[in-house]
Amino acid sequence: MKPTLVPGERVLVAKFYYRITEPQRGDEVVFRFKHKKLIKRIAGLPGDRMKIENGMIFVNGSPLQEERFHRTYYGVGAYGQGENTVPEGSYFVLGDNSQNSDDSRFWGYVPRSSLLGKAFLIYWPPLSAGIIR
Repeated sequence: MKPTLVPGERVLVAKFYYRITEPQRGDEVVFRFKHKKLIKRIAGLPGDRMKIENGMIFVNGSPLQEERFHRTYYGVGAYGQGENTVPEGSYFVLGDNSQNSDDSRFWGYVPRSSLLGKAFLIYWPPLSAGIIR
C-alpha cells in the first residue's frame, strides 16, 4: 500500500465501523481474502461502472478526482481492462502502489461480508504514527 503504508507498519482497525455506516470510496479497509487479511483502498462502490484508462480511474464515465487517487493506475488483470460493473454488496479495491499491487484488477470484487473494518491509524513504528488518509 505504498506510499500510504510501508511494510512493517502496524495499523489500528475500527472493526465496528461498518456496523454503523456504509463503506465509502477512499476508505482503507481490512478484509479477508483466501485465509489472509489484506488492506486496500475502496475505489468502486456497489453498482459503480469502473474503468482504468490512461493511468486514471473512471467511475461511471467520469475520472476519479479525489486526492487519494492522484497516482498512476495500470489497467491490467481480468477486471482492470475495459469497463466492469461492481456487483451489489461488493467493492472494487485497489492498492495505492498500482504497479506492484495484487488487488481487484486481478481477483475481482470484495464482498461486504469479507470486510473486517476501516484502518484509521498507523501506530507502529512510533516515528510513522499518524492518521491514515
